[in-house]
Amino acid sequence: FVGEKLFHLAEGEHHLAELEAYPVILSTREYWEKQEYSRLYESLGLQFSVLPAEGYSLRRLYAREGLGIIITMTSYAQELVDKDILRQVTISEPLPQRRLMAITRKRSEMTQAAREFYDLFVQQFE
Repeated sequence: FVGEKLFHLAEGEHHLAELEAYPVILSTREYWEKQEYSRLYESLGLQFSVLPAEGYSLRRLYAREGLGIIITMTSYAQELVDKDILRQVTISEPLPQRRLMAITRKRSEMTQAAREFYDLFVQQFE
């Protein structure tokens, strides 16, 4: 997703090579993302530059100000897309998929609250 200064990137589909000059805004805690995107760019012979931002609010602010491209789930950006503050960039290469794992006890050993939380967690990421 990009802010107004980079809305031109939201037109059409782009190869990552066309976007190499724009930093990717990542959280300083998102080691997985940095590692996976670095691998992807490297496999394409591209330089991967990161603009680190602590916390999602700062990442969104940097994107709004046109400082780079923010990679986030569509549901997180939807409110700003609806207000035409951010626009989605379409990339031709497949992006790395996040994998989540939850370690739990046997379902029969969970409290009612834990079972309900687990069910909501699974629904959110299906």
